[in-house]
Amino acid sequence: MDEKRAAPVIRAVVFDFGGVLAEEGFTSGLEKIGRDHGIDGEHARRVGESLVFSSGYVTGQVSEADFWEAFRRELGIEAEDRALRKTILEGFVLRPRMLALAQWLKKRGVRVAILSDQTDWLEALDRRNPFLYLFDPVYNSFRTGRTKRDEQAFRDLVADLGLEGPEILFVDDRPTNLARAAKFGIRIVLCGDPEAAEAEIRGRVSNL
Repeated sequence: MDEKRAAPVIRAVVFDFGGVLAEEGFTSGLEKIGRDHGIDGEHARRVGESLVFSSGYVTGQVSEADFWEAFRRELGIEAEDRALRKTILEGFVLRPRMLALAQWLKKRGVRVAILSDQTDWLEALDRRNPFLYLFDPVYNSFRTGRTKRDEQAFRDLVADLGLEGPEILFVDDRPTNLARAAKFGIRIVLCGDPEAAEAEIRGRVSNL
């Protein structure tokens, strides 16, 4: 292949958290909370997903207590923050195969990072079962103040890593996030099936 036309070598792989590195505990947890309170699970999920953004919790503008208060008020339920949080956190089950993939990438000299629309729950999960040490840097919207709904998040990612877009591979379970990343030349992998996504990522970097 003509070297001028060869794709740049991948220097960094950036993972989403929920739905990629772990099961999507937020959406499944919201649905369970709804069912536990006699409410349609899908409705509870839609309410929670909307509120986590509109309240500003996902960008660190308000506290978890503020979020749960708004959630209870919207659904008309009574439950302690502690119980609601427990349901959410229990749903974020880490995927060993993806953590092993991160270690494999690091051994091959590829940087591994996280870019996720998460709250301080990400750090709570890490305290329970450490995993963030595998990733550097970790871009958590709760800390950066910017979510993947904002294209600037991807512009900042490219600049902060000090790489060209095509040198970065981004893995997410939401096509809309991948579409925004692709606007900056970032290569993408949709994680619908974790096993298939892992195989694709390994294949993409096997030339290193």
